[in-house]
Parts: sequence; C-alpha cells; structure tokens
Amino acid sequence: LYMIPRILPVCTLFLAAAWYAVGSESLPIVLFENRGQAPGDVRFVLQYQHLRAYYRNDAVLFRDGAKSIAMRFRGQSPSSRLTALEPVPGRANFLQGNDPAAWISDVQLYSGLAYRELYPGIDMVWRAHNHVLKSEFVVAPGADFRAIRLTYSGTLEIRLGESGCLLLR
Repeated sequence: LYMIPRILPVCTLFLAAAWYAVGSESLPIVLFENRGQAPGDVRFVLQYQHLRAYYRNDAVLFRDGAKSIAMRFRGQSPSSRLTALEPVPGRANFLQGNDPAAWISDVQLYSGLAYRELYPGIDMVWRAHNHVLKSEFVVAPGADFRAIRLTYSGTLEIRLGESGCLLLR
C-alpha cells in the first residue's frame, strides 16, 4: 500500500536541526511511539506533511485533515504483536501549550513497523523511505496467504493501479 499525500507544513513536530536545514518541502516521513500524542489505543504514529497514520494492534487509521480511512485486520491471529523496526537518527519533541510539564520530548524515531504473526506465518511490514510509505506481507514457507483479510472503511473507491498498487479514494 503506497500513500502519496499532499503537502502541508507540520506545525507541532520539531526534529533536530536537520529539519530546519532542509526546508518544509523535503520533510521526511516520521514514525514514532505514542507517548500521549494520540489516543491511548494507538501504539505508533506516522507523520508526513498533513497525513497521519495511527497504528493500533488491530488496525491502521489514516487521517488526512478531516478525512480518514481505517484498515482493519479481519481474522488476525490473537498472538500478533506490533513492534518497531530499526531506530533512525534524530528525536521528536512535541511542545504544545505553555506548560513545559505537558511537553513530550526526546521521542525515538523508527524506520518502520512490523505486525509480527498478524496471521499464522505472515508478518505485515511498514517502511518509510525517501518520502514513500510502503507496506508488504512477508509470508513464511508453507503459510497460507489466503488468510490475509483486510477491510477498509471511509473510502469511496478501492481499485488496483496500473503498477499493482492498491489505490484508495
């Protein structure tokens, strides 16, 4: 699943000095653990320009302004677990309001996330690289790929693009 969002400045997320040096048109995709920046059932958050993705144990919620799409894992394994992949350089700080006690700082950034054993013998891996968000299923030998069942809500249309990518409108 590729998501190519429109451009919108990020106002509340400040990374190390690299963000200030490169300019808003080249801000990276940022993945970080939820430490109070999102509802409690959200484990990780992805921020890219105005797109936010909220990774829960049972779903991924994509929000673009007032619009949102939910992707749920139908029939997922009860033993599945959501884990962060490799840490990347830099930290995020969320400095909202005038009370420094409410600020969230020094949040680790990650290169991606994995739903391990989402279905028996099947992982779902999300990676952010060069302004592209990519998800893929890693199917172990002998695992039944037909177990993969995703449901979407909030979409007007679901179709395959010319390159084979799933397009959601």
